Amino acid sequence: MGILGTKSEVGKDILVYKVVGTHDEILKYEIISSFIVTVGQFKDVSLRIRLQEQNIGLGGGLAILIASTAYVSKYSIVGAGRVVKHNVFVNAGAVIGKGCIINAFSNIEHDVTFGDYCHIATGVMIKGYCSIKMGVAIGS
Repeated sequence: MGILGTKSEVGKDILVYKVVGTHDEILKYEIISSFIVTVGQFKDVSLRIRLQEQNIGLGGGLAILIASTAYVSKYSIVGAGRVVKHNVFVNAGAVIGKGCIINAFSNIEHDVTFGDYCHIATGVMIKGYCSIKMGVAIGS
């Protein structure tokens, strides 16, 4: 359908998607849409948490985006609103909380647990049995 962005972005294209409204207009789209919040985690995760929790609080659904070149084991557990980018590998037993972003070429090994709203940078490798707390960003 399009992107919800800032007031100055409405009507513009971002990549191949039109900015159809602002975050404050989310109620107009709740009934007909599920959302993916793709705001990163430059200094902190508060904006991404606020947008996703606002959506959930309004009864909205959070979509799940998995790139066609990613592999996510059917024996893993993944939360709503997560984004798994190209060439990511998620092994069996991994548990990924809601709102996590896992960037391209990352390897999440067996039995890794992510809290909600984690952000994993490009090319990160996380070995088995690690536990990552809520809102943690892991750089390349």
